[in-house]
Amino acid sequence: MEQPPTRYVRSADGVRIAWTETGAGGATVVLAANQITDFRRDSPGTLRFEAVEWLIERFRVVRYDHRGTGSSQRKVERQGQDAWVEDLEAVVRASGGAPAIVIAPSQASPYGAVFTARHPELVSHLVLHGAYPAGAKAGGLEDEVSRSDAMIELIRVGWDAPNPAARTLVVASLFPDMRPQELAWIANLPLMINREDALRFFSASALQDARDFFPRIRTPTLVMATAEDPVVLPEWSRMVAASIPGAVYVELPGRNHIPLKHDPSWGPYHDHLLAFVADPAPRADRLACLSARERDILAGVCAGLSNEAIALQRNISPKTVRNHLTSIFDKLRVRSRTQAALLASGAAT
Repeated sequence: MEQPPTRYVRSADGVRIAWTETGAGGATVVLAANQITDFRRDSPGTLRFEAVEWLIERFRVVRYDHRGTGSSQRKVERQGQDAWVEDLEAVVRASGGAPAIVIAPSQASPYGAVFTARHPELVSHLVLHGAYPAGAKAGGLEDEVSRSDAMIELIRVGWDAPNPAARTLVVASLFPDMRPQELAWIANLPLMINREDALRFFSASALQDARDFFPRIRTPTLVMATAEDPVVLPEWSRMVAASIPGAVYVELPGRNHIPLKHDPSWGPYHDHLLAFVADPAPRADRLACLSARERDILAGVCAGLSNEAIALQRNISPKTVRNHLTSIFDKLRVRSRTQAALLASGAAT
């Protein structure tokens, strides 16, 4: 992946935000900055490389660095949800891609949701992964507050130490199935953000709270979660999806907080993403082309039934079910049961 040029925009408070664009063109995807970012270091063997590479083959992709990190302005006193919303707005407007598909994973999910509620005209689709309603301190759960305090202390005593143990604990808790080359990326963290900026950043992240904004979102929203996520429980993502009118919730296999290429969640994640954002036709209109029998078969697919179970319930043969599914896929212009179910779920909301 060739390194694209770095551009700059001023956020509402004057802080300098670095951003870049690359990709195949077409729809614009804006990656809301998540945790520690430095897009100049998104190279082979880093945590974000393969995900970014996949996106730029299909979309025009806009990335930016959080304030205090990467190529954005360092030694920034103001951090937090409102500041991050302003930074995202500045980048979306500067990129000229609005309304854009906004992908907001993990730490970006609360402020990404707030941004979408405040600026619906700038967002065509919102995709959340590993989403949670509020940060540890705002949520008030005792165990999560203790975890947050422990992480802040690790950063305070060992972020820029020669021994990478503290940095490794902070990152590895999110990705229990990291490969050696991704673990090696941890050595660069002090270059991406210094200790003081890291302390301010993670302290502010624990205070995020988007709960009042979820019900105000009217943008099509997809919420995904990893079934065995060690940090963000799927139940928290379900709470987010249930709070957003019309949101679609999908649970993926795997343990890593965000899908990596070798994870079982990698393929399903991208299938759902493409099904959600790729076709501009209204979903209800798309389903109108199906016959009554095809709609009935599709309802069985949405219920998670196998072809055999669908056939048994409807007193038809499995071969007949397969023939109906072939017709359904052709009419809906999808390639899999997963994509068809997601399309139907969206139309029902």
